[in-house]
Amino acid sequence: TSSSSLCSAIFSHLPDGVFLIDPETSCILDCNDAALQQIGMQRDEVLNHSVLSLQKDVVGIEQWSSIAQAIRNTDHYVFIGQHRHKSGAEVPVEVNTSHFTYDGRAYFLSVARNISQRQALEQDMGNRDTQLRFALTEASDGMWDWNLQTNEVFFSPQLARMLGYGPHEMAPTLDTWADNIHPEDVKWVRNVVQEHIDGQRERYAAKYRLSNR
Repeated sequence: TSSSSLCSAIFSHLPDGVFLIDPETSCILDCNDAALQQIGMQRDEVLNHSVLSLQKDVVGIEQWSSIAQAIRNTDHYVFIGQHRHKSGAEVPVEVNTSHFTYDGRAYFLSVARNISQRQALEQDMGNRDTQLRFALTEASDGMWDWNLQTNEVFFSPQLARMLGYGPHEMAPTLDTWADNIHPEDVKWVRNVVQEHIDGQRERYAAKYRLSNR
């Protein structure tokens, strides 16, 4: 039918690798062209072979059985690992697997995304963060950086010197900064910070007094 032909075309043209897997045996029943390109193999080298032959981080049918049960217990199972390329190289992948039943038979459908570019970008961002932290540490101005997710605060050595503290004396918390604000300014400064966090101010900018020890 036209509907099945469309589904087949979509399956073939998806940019990520797609594997149809037998949950019991771990055998690959079907895959798309992107999956073959991802691992550098021909179709007859993949079909009816165990997915364990591709996955570097899953060894043995017992481990597969444990993972298969976890897949059955959730809507979709996410696994970060390495696929083996025919050349011997390792391809970092994020694999999203779902389970379904068709015509009375159970299947796993795994979508494997090559994340090598994403990992390279994350590494680059990590290097940039290190460079930025070095710049903040060596800057002549006093600087502080508040991580809203972890609530950790970084104080530059120059800021500590300006306030009369050693480089490791200031505890990395927001209260350390707030406790050094002049009592007459602290309420207003805290309000300005909160308004910026709430999106009421485009940027946080404030002039206030800090107490030297």
